[in-house]
Amino acid sequence: MLKRWWWVWLVMAGIGPLLGLLIAAAVTCVMPMTYESQAVIKVRPKMVRLDGVAYDSRDLYSFPISDADRIGSRVSLFRVIVNLDLTNQWGMDRETALEKLRGMVTAEEIKGRDVIAIRVRCADKQAAKDIATEVARCYGDYRIEICCSRAAFSVSRSRSLRSTEELNPVAMNSTW
Repeated sequence: MLKRWWWVWLVMAGIGPLLGLLIAAAVTCVMPMTYESQAVIKVRPKMVRLDGVAYDSRDLYSFPISDADRIGSRVSLFRVIVNLDLTNQWGMDRETALEKLRGMVTAEEIKGRDVIAIRVRCADKQAAKDIATEVARCYGDYRIEICCSRAAFSVSRSRSLRSTEELNPVAMNSTW
């Protein structure tokens, strides 16, 4: 049987790759267009003061939640959904919109730099741009809220320490 049909192997060796390219081109033409928008954020490192010396917090310990994880968190993406009114645009409830948005948004910290890259893939060019911009803005607002709450805590703590010193100055200066 192989003696009669040996020429089929030669023909398939030539036609097989061409047939594969033709199928790949057809699949590529049928796939929907997907746009990617990217927002790059430079993040100042969190500084920690120990004994009057400032240290980069990443040198002291690692946080269990990275900034990239905070960008993709439920709270952060819900802010984006509310600000852009994506539930009405997409015609779905908040949970379904959250899952769709999670599939579209990726955030990664670039190693060796204080930079976070936010990428959004979407079939609509303008929507990809708007979502990437809003995710970056919501993350910036989050960082500002954290800094303000830490500053407010420090101020209230220093005020309480001052009031304690005013009430009992001897106890604050005594040594054991």
